[in-house]
Amino acid sequence: MLSVKWIELFAARVANGRALTLLHGDFHVLGNVFAAQLGDRRVLKIIDWSEAKRGLGPHDLMYMLLAIDVDDRYKRDLRVLQRYHRGFQVAGVTDYEWEQCLWNYRFSLLTSLFQPLFQDSVRWFKKTMEVVRVWHSTELLETI
Repeated sequence: MLSVKWIELFAARVANGRALTLLHGDFHVLGNVFAAQLGDRRVLKIIDWSEAKRGLGPHDLMYMLLAIDVDDRYKRDLRVLQRYHRGFQVAGVTDYEWEQCLWNYRFSLLTSLFQPLFQDSVRWFKKTMEVVRVWHSTELLETI
């Protein structure tokens, strides 16, 4: 049921090609992101672009945040997502509304349910389901 509804919802979302971006797809802080000192400031270095694909912008952000446990996940994730969206506005992007960014983030959580199944990881499936619950992402499936 999830896979059929997910496919229908994803197909409807990307049909017009609007607000898609290049993403990594397996972006996480456990091996893709490294901090380096550059003079007096600390910068992040990203490696491992072994795969790149088109998708929903917040997907990589969601996947990275999924691995980092915090007491109030919703509050932390929302704050980071708002900052992410503001970055688009500062860069001059005017046609990517907050509501679309938020929808893309919540939908990306549903997408992340498939990976632990492929990897046979009950632990990651449970962890992802908990975050899906926190963000009420399954409600998106009721819209089709």
